Amino acid sequence: MLPWTSAFAWRKLLTPLDWPIRGPADSPWHDVYLDPPADNQHVWLRRELPGLSFVPTVWNHDNRRFFVTGTPFWIDWWTVWGWKDYR
Repeated sequence: MLPWTSAFAWRKLLTPLDWPIRGPADSPWHDVYLDPPADNQHVWLRRELPGLSFVPTVWNHDNRRFFVTGTPFWIDWWTVWGWKDYR
């Protein structure tokens, strides 16, 4: 990661990026920032690396948070490792 203090100059991209950027087709896990779920979509949420537990949540697009199903708790998008559809 490049520290913000190391950026001396920037310029506008000549062509816009195709957003959202989709992850690899063979992986069911998606990045929240690059490939967000649809508003009010029920998803599995993983906060750490693969192999650890995950929880059922609902994505709220307006405030960029995942609400843990059946509880009053929420998880900010930037603390999440990835999400995948209920299947």
